[in-house]
Amino acid sequence: MPIFTTLWPGQIDIVLGLLPFTLGALLFRKGKDAAAGLVWSLMALKPQLLPIAILLTLSAAFKGRFKPLLGLLGGIAALVLLCLLLSSPTIMLNWLASLKL
Repeated sequence: MPIFTTLWPGQIDIVLGLLPFTLGALLFRKGKDAAAGLVWSLMALKPQLLPIAILLTLSAAFKGRFKPLLGLLGGIAALVLLCLLLSSPTIMLNWLASLKL
């Protein structure tokens, strides 16, 4: 059990952080900016990794490419709405408090 408990958070980083980052980077490179932003919004499920997506979309916005930022914001808004529909605001606030950003 201790080994499982130690490995579990690391594996979640891969699924909720590395895979969306990689897929978003591939889409961004192919010029599918809005889709890249939407995929990067999945990194909000692991908020410790969200600054990476924010930096990428802001750097693209400074170069005049606003679709990744719009995709990221739209995806995060959709995730928040989905969480509010499926659970209570109290549960969401407790989850955010437990992350200790």
